[in-house]
Amino acid sequence: MQTYHSIRHQTHKDWEWVLVPNGKEGAVPDEIRKDRRVRVITGAESLSNVGALKRFACDNAKGDAFIELDHDDLLMPGESLAVIDKHIKEGAGFVYSDAACFKNDNLRTQHYATGHGWAFYPVWVYGRKLDASQTFPVSPRSMCEVYYAPDHVRVWEREAYYKAGGHDPKMSVGDDHDLMCRTYLTGREFKYTGQCNYLYRFHQTNTYRARQAELQPQVAKNRIKYTSDLIREWCRRNGLTVAHVDDRFDWYDNHLPGVETGQKVGAIICDYLLQFCPPQQVMHFMNLCWDNLIPGGYLELRVPTTAGNAATLHHHAKSQHHPTSFLPYCDSRLKQHPQQRCRFQFIQSYDLYKDDFHKKYDLKYTTIQMAALKGQRHPGKQCI
Repeated sequence: MQTYHSIRHQTHKDWEWVLVPNGKEGAVPDEIRKDRRVRVITGAESLSNVGALKRFACDNAKGDAFIELDHDDLLMPGESLAVIDKHIKEGAGFVYSDAACFKNDNLRTQHYATGHGWAFYPVWVYGRKLDASQTFPVSPRSMCEVYYAPDHVRVWEREAYYKAGGHDPKMSVGDDHDLMCRTYLTGREFKYTGQCNYLYRFHQTNTYRARQAELQPQVAKNRIKYTSDLIREWCRRNGLTVAHVDDRFDWYDNHLPGVETGQKVGAIICDYLLQFCPPQQVMHFMNLCWDNLIPGGYLELRVPTTAGNAATLHHHAKSQHHPTSFLPYCDSRLKQHPQQRCRFQFIQSYDLYKDDFHKKYDLKYTTIQMAALKGQRHPGKQCI
């Protein structure tokens, strides 16, 4: 009932609430049923995955935009729907906001770790003070983790929703994160309301707490699947250069190929070539990349997998690398070399095959992705 009242008491009145009881139609209270703006849709009894249920609900909705609102959460009272409607009419494909997380029914604020970059500000709800968490700016680093991705309230404009493919009916967890990544890659505008529009109820049965064993692997799959494409789309949206280090690069040079003076470099991609870098020049290369990247820019490296699979090394290779080789550039607790200027945040590493030949003979490469730390607010731990 609290969820319904948070919708009914919005200043914007042109809305519909689609309820999919999933075989429990009788559980909908009469007060809700009597509201003509509430539509109870049956026929989803055979759908068990949350992705399939959300897709079913959206397919049966008539509105211009779809708002994710969990049954135990609330919209911020007042202007939340009006703000969303304004942004949708102005052409946004996806709208997101800040949220205040509270424990059960006592409206006590639940905080996230400030050591992971979270910031808070006070909001007043029904006469009580809560602290709203300030969502992170949209970037590949925030988008690749559901924990730092655009926060509730999450709204898809109808055309943008279907252009992205809608909720994946095969997914039981991580479906909203997967859909946000796909929506971003369509190129549609992401619009931040700049205020708290959602109240998230914190309890022991929250999906991210009760189903961690399923959620963590799915988030990792999403991160591996989308991060490279998110980096390139982020650079495109922001007019940033993507610099590729090719086989003409002189490891002793002080200039990156493809980078002109004054260009803002959002990403540096080094595919398979770092093995040819003389060992004594690796730090120089890392410093050079960091110098050229904007704050929060991305470095993506691919190196032969050396752990038990050194056969991927080229016969002209001069150095061997492993994800742990880059920890000194990402962790301030490790001993720093006097010549090291750079500081990165480790995002992820994962194995891949360069081509069908390498896959046939199980010769793997490792992709390593890092973000340049230059004093900016950044999601996640600043060191590993």
